[in-house]
Amino acid sequence: MSRDSISDATSSILIPSLEVQGFKRFTNRITARIVDDILQFLSVQVSRRGTRWFRLHYASICLFRPRDVLPLQPGGTIVRASEPKTFLQRLFRSRPQRVGFDGTGPESANASMSEAMCLADTQAVPFFAQTRTTLLLYDKLLKEQWGSEHHLLFEMGCCLARLQRFIEAEKILRRAVYLYEKDGRDYCNIEIGRVNSLRRAIQQGRSDERLIGWTRESVSNLALGALVTGSPAQQPVAPEP
Repeated sequence: MSRDSISDATSSILIPSLEVQGFKRFTNRITARIVDDILQFLSVQVSRRGTRWFRLHYASICLFRPRDVLPLQPGGTIVRASEPKTFLQRLFRSRPQRVGFDGTGPESANASMSEAMCLADTQAVPFFAQTRTTLLLYDKLLKEQWGSEHHLLFEMGCCLARLQRFIEAEKILRRAVYLYEKDGRDYCNIEIGRVNSLRRAIQQGRSDERLIGWTRESVSNLALGALVTGSPAQQPVAPEP
């Protein structure tokens, strides 16, 4: 066992609990699976304040949009209810929600991880079921509100292109380009190039090649090779024109 009680609890409790559903160890604190070229993961984040408390975040992200980081949208955080403390909370029978779990030692980390996994069964696992296909993920994205709307639209456009709903995809992708241009930050130029690349591929009837190519890039950038089994991302793809 390591000296890190939270990582130990992740290895002994979190990861084995999800293996039956096809999740595998990705890192010491992340367990993940790939379904329909969608990466679904549960991540343990330790407090940066040195308190040794932790949170559990979950998300489903499509790999057929270029990735080099693991965003947490769409997704959520495992929450637990605590006893009402104020008069108003008791009056209205309100149970405040808390997101932190105690990982200060082996016993507390194991107890917290066991509690967190029970909560994950009713929070993260249903979310994974609701986002397990491209269509389901798109339906989820329709209900999302992100601070960066251009990212959300790009995500939706990729899903629509994969579903071969090209007229809808073009409309959304065109709007994404407009918002990236309006934003104007340096990274937006890169995203504009990617969005326009997908638009050209749609026009040329090569959208599948473009999306498969991006999936391969994402798998490589995120070092997901051990999670990929039989995905189109493993097949050769013609280079982008």
